[in-house]
Amino acid sequence: MIRCEHCGRWFYNRVGLKVHQSKIHKDNEILPDFMTALKIMKERHAKIKRIKDSIAGNVEPYKLDSTNIVFTIGYEKRNIKNFIKVLKINKIKLLVDIRANGFSHKRDFSNSIFVKNLKEAGIDYLAIRELGSPKELREGLKKYGYKWFFDKYRDYIKGKMDEIDKLEKIISKRRSCLMCFELYPEHCHRSIVSEKLQERGYEVVHL
Repeated sequence: MIRCEHCGRWFYNRVGLKVHQSKIHKDNEILPDFMTALKIMKERHAKIKRIKDSIAGNVEPYKLDSTNIVFTIGYEKRNIKNFIKVLKINKIKLLVDIRANGFSHKRDFSNSIFVKNLKEAGIDYLAIRELGSPKELREGLKKYGYKWFFDKYRDYIKGKMDEIDKLEKIISKRRSCLMCFELYPEHCHRSIVSEKLQERGYEVVHL
């Protein structure tokens, strides 16, 4: 138990004490690091909730009338029903697959089965395999980590500007979504591809 020196109230831990002091006593001595950590924690919880809602197919449509926008999505932890539901809520007309290989151990997301699932939902499919992460990078990720992987992929994509040009031309005409496996964009090379589009004036939304 920890006691507040201002009012004598008791708290079970220091976190509760600091929150109390910030709201009641406006204590200027509260460590900035604590408040920063509290903000980060709240943002993390909000992000986790948003992702859980997205996995369950519970999302709000985003800027349905906007044209200068591109979405991204990962199918990790998702089932095909809710995956397609999220796309349809956001009026996605074209799914752009930027995996290096269309095969998946998740059957509904593998090759022709996946294309069929999208077609039945009224969503067109396009694969740009050249924008997928090369096998050696995927294998190196396990050994060297994400920083190494993203540095290497940024070098790799410098030689794929023709494919980026092709992608931009396509998404400029249709409401599109980039897809790969990883649930979180910060764990996936699609975040780098979308950065290139962002540099060209597109708003990027990760579903």
